[in-house]
Amino acid sequence: DTYKTNDYNNGRVPAEVARHETIATYYNLPSVNQAKAVAEKTHNHEFNWNDDFKDIHPAPYGQELYFEMIKQLFQNCFDRQPQSENLKIVSLPKSFTSSSFEKGHYYDISNAHYDKDWILFSNWTPANKQSTREGFVNVPMLTTEKQGASLVLPFKGNAVGMAIISGNDAGIISYKIDNGPAKILDLYTEWSGMLHLPYYILLGSNLPDRHHTLTIKMLDSKNSNSKGNACRIVHFLVND
Repeated sequence: DTYKTNDYNNGRVPAEVARHETIATYYNLPSVNQAKAVAEKTHNHEFNWNDDFKDIHPAPYGQELYFEMIKQLFQNCFDRQPQSENLKIVSLPKSFTSSSFEKGHYYDISNAHYDKDWILFSNWTPANKQSTREGFVNVPMLTTEKQGASLVLPFKGNAVGMAIISGNDAGIISYKIDNGPAKILDLYTEWSGMLHLPYYILLGSNLPDRHHTLTIKMLDSKNSNSKGNACRIVHFLVND
């Protein structure tokens, strides 16, 4: 995207790229740096972002460029692959970090205890006809559109979050874990005016690996661009 291209143009490695490359190196995994390649080709005037590449979701020109890079990555791997009689079992190193989410999973919304201002839909569809994404429509969903609505989620693990959809009426929540301080989170995004955007949110990590309680409450305030105070939860997220 243009943010990463600007990083490279200013002599910086984008944080996300650096982290992915660090993990690839640690686990001895093959990788291809598409962000750097796009930045270099743009800098060399091989194509124009606005007219050729088009967007973070690229036009056919950009898709073909990505395809060629991925194809070359695989070809390089195949070319270096040893003969079958020379293959050997290699053990992975220990986990790179104790904060890994490798045991993360969806945690069913039915595990929450909620007040009368929430509705658990068995097959949710938008009333405002806003666009949706597959897997986040015609599925069970725990929703509210009311200020003051609250819920409590008991869970066990060291991290918790939720997968929501953020539409043009997304509200602002207050949340806390156990007896910790309350934090404020605006669920409205810069794309919420266009569609009910699938949005994964980490609410707590590096927690003691035991039983916890997540408490969520809808606030009466809202983003200036939002049309309401909605929260629509498709899944909770837990790492245990």
